[in-house]
Amino acid sequence: SKHAIEAYSDTLRMEMEQFGVRVSIIEPGPIKTEIWDKAKESLIKNFKDAPRERTEDFGEEWFLKNSEENSKDVDRIVAPPEFVAECVVHALASVYPQARYKTDLLARCFYYPVSFFPEFIRDRMLYSS
Repeated sequence: SKHAIEAYSDTLRMEMEQFGVRVSIIEPGPIKTEIWDKAKESLIKNFKDAPRERTEDFGEEWFLKNSEENSKDVDRIVAPPEFVAECVVHALASVYPQARYKTDLLARCFYYPVSFFPEFIRDRMLYSS
């Protein structure tokens, strides 16, 4: 799991420090790749291929509008692949690399700052409906 790899990397970083070896974790989030366009195309195709009784409650106009809005939301949070590459280069070339490189805007602008809040506040923020 991701958490197991993260824990292993943290342990490795602490253990290797005595030998002067620095270990960094690159935490890529959503990256701007063709997968997002393919997912949108697949969603539209599945909607159009679905039986009428499953789609008539929403209608194609609503679905296409909603699909376009979701695409815009994705475009706002995905990081370009070059940003991940820059983090890797920094981790490899820096004299003092960071322990963690968060590469997506959502993690950097929301989840990381929220991680400093007390758990009861964080739980209410993240799990309230």
